[in-house]
Amino acid sequence: TVTPESIREDTPTIVEIQLAHLGKSERFSPYLVALNELGDVVVYKSFRYLGNLRFSRQSFDYPTRDFDHSVSSGAPPVANPPSDSTTSATPSTNSTNSTNSTTPTTSTAKTSSSSNSLELPRMKVINTEGTIGKVMFVCGNSPIWLFCERDYLRVHPMLLDGPVPCITPFHNINCSYGFIYLTSKGVLKICQLSSHLRYDSAWPTRKFNLRQNNLPVTPHQVVFEPQSSCYALMVAVGSNNPDEEQLNEPDLANAIANGGPLPPPDDQYELQLRSPFNWDMTDRPFPILDTYKLEPSENSLCMRVVNLKSDDGHSVKTRSYLAVGTAFVHGEDTQCRGRIIILDVLDMKQFSREDAQKKAKLKLLHA
Repeated sequence: TVTPESIREDTPTIVEIQLAHLGKSERFSPYLVALNELGDVVVYKSFRYLGNLRFSRQSFDYPTRDFDHSVSSGAPPVANPPSDSTTSATPSTNSTNSTNSTTPTTSTAKTSSSSNSLELPRMKVINTEGTIGKVMFVCGNSPIWLFCERDYLRVHPMLLDGPVPCITPFHNINCSYGFIYLTSKGVLKICQLSSHLRYDSAWPTRKFNLRQNNLPVTPHQVVFEPQSSCYALMVAVGSNNPDEEQLNEPDLANAIANGGPLPPPDDQYELQLRSPFNWDMTDRPFPILDTYKLEPSENSLCMRVVNLKSDDGHSVKTRSYLAVGTAFVHGEDTQCRGRIIILDVLDMKQFSREDAQKKAKLKLLHA
């Protein structure tokens, strides 16, 4: 129980509060979300204990405080009305008519400004249907999404367009269960959350099949190459491990019964260059642009993006390359050896979006 005497004088005032069901099922406990005047978002999860309703605070690491109060009111900036006050004036960041407008610092001017400004709710529940269900969006300088797919709160920031003053649900035949939001630059966008992604982890994730020609593929390393905007994925393709039918063969079964070893795995490591342009395709996401196969019995130990100096004959520049560290594994009776492979990725920015998938290649520089 909170009494007025127990509240400190410097405690920020709660300006908006909402109790909502999040997720795809209303059998989950509702969440109590509060927003104070500084822009801090506080989330509580309700539960029952001995017949009484209790609330447990949910913690997340992303800061939501409005350090720049240009969108702190939750609405597009509005011009301040003129004032007859003779006190000193300071530049205002909430004016849309002129950058040289001023805001008097007297209490009378503040009251007049607040009474004429349009206050819009900053917390909005959006029903996305499907596997995501209901989500909540909190507008402001640091807008965030609140997801609860498996009765566990997940917070994802949306930093693509900067501050977002307002948002509203939108649903029609061309945009099923989407939303419309306005950026701080006055751009109106109609969007919808991708149904192919899962939001119940620290990052939005999606699983896709890596199998090639019905052979198992095991990923080992993945890096993002910023110069070409590609993903480099090191995988091990195929294996000659015996299955249950092969283990039942007489020759192999007798060899194992007599203490003979199983055939060693013989995975073929290869480096795949994948395009991020078609990542939202349902059939073949992240298409393969090019591959580089390692030698037999050569295993990949690490893969990094390194910046090295490149001399093209005219000037010396620093470029990013793919560096792969490998090792040849033949057994304990053979001395282990390895090598460092340096590969260059053809720049995809010099091609159009359609031709980039055809012209992106891996170029071997050192092995």
